Amino acid sequence: MKKLGLVMVTCFMLMGCATTVQDLTKDYSESMADVKNFAKVSAEDWNFGVGLIKGSGIEPELPRWVFDELGKVGKWVNGEKELTDEQLGYLVTVRFRMASPIIRAIFEQYAPALLGIRQVAEVLAVLGIL
Repeated sequence: MKKLGLVMVTCFMLMGCATTVQDLTKDYSESMADVKNFAKVSAEDWNFGVGLIKGSGIEPELPRWVFDELGKVGKWVNGEKELTDEQLGYLVTVRFRMASPIIRAIFEQYAPALLGIRQVAEVLAVLGIL
């Protein structure tokens, strides 16, 4: 009788785990679809974003690697082929990597006094910008 009870409890636990795994799989799948859609939209407006960066006058403040990445991804999005999943993933992550130096350069160019305010600096530091 104890063995039957143990088997039943184990089965119930596994069923609960299976449901949880199924839920996680569904959530992951939906999240990745959203990220892939964001990547495709980002690819479509890549050249517009590059124009904003270059037109903002912050180029001297940006590290060289930002322009290397802009050029690399620009070749992909301006090519004749559809971007691969790997390229779309790279595009999303490089976009987030570039955010920090771009935001920092905007502050340095247009509002350097804000960087001297302790509260502003603390927020930017928490965001990883300073």
